[in-house]
Amino acid sequence: MNDTLTRKAALLVQYNSGRKWEGTFAEYVLIPARYVIRIPEELSLRDEVIAPILCGGVTAYKALKVSNVTPGKWIAVLGAAGGVGALAIQYARAMGYRVLAVDISSEKANFCRELGAEAYLDVAHTDDFPERVSEVTSGQDASCVLVIAGSSKAYELGLKILAPFGVLTCVGIPPANQLATFHPLLFIDKGIRIIGSAVGTRKDILEALSFVERGLVIPSITLTSLEGLTEITQFSGAVNGKYVVKF
Repeated sequence: MNDTLTRKAALLVQYNSGRKWEGTFAEYVLIPARYVIRIPEELSLRDEVIAPILCGGVTAYKALKVSNVTPGKWIAVLGAAGGVGALAIQYARAMGYRVLAVDISSEKANFCRELGAEAYLDVAHTDDFPERVSEVTSGQDASCVLVIAGSSKAYELGLKILAPFGVLTCVGIPPANQLATFHPLLFIDKGIRIIGSAVGTRKDILEALSFVERGLVIPSITLTSLEGLTEITQFSGAVNGKYVVKF
């Protein structure tokens, strides 16, 4: 890749819409045509069901896909009750994994189990967390930990519950001033891998939508309007699943 293409790629990462460029929450948004994906006409899904898959859903699906874990193994989802985490539970279950949902409130347990999690742990009120994970998984621990939560502590915790030769998949983005710390011996002794995953390709989107079309994944959504955006920011953490803005 030449220097010009390298700089363009770096700019796309640094200034992606909705993260560095404002204006995503608008009735009209101007984007490059190459970013548009055509939704197959044969999909019999409502727009408000498709919408969460085009970001949160494909993000969860691609993270599981690149983790390359054998079906039947335990996958722990840290930040399980949020928009991406809730979808990750469903995709993981549909792909044949045993799911341990992890979040910071016992009130989210029933929600996560209804989505397909086999077990739930409230990390904020669980002593000896790694030991409890071993108990829940009958000593197997997690072959993969999806860190959906945007917290460096979640990453550090995820490393502690990985099984030998497990994979830590990075999805959540902590604040810039939060750095995760670890000792290299952990990776040497256990053969752990760390990989990153960000959204997905057009092919990944269509694959993710097919799970919804077949009824294997059902997005948990709360409908709102553009006028309601300011209000929902005040209690967004209390809502499970994804908000969908409907025009």
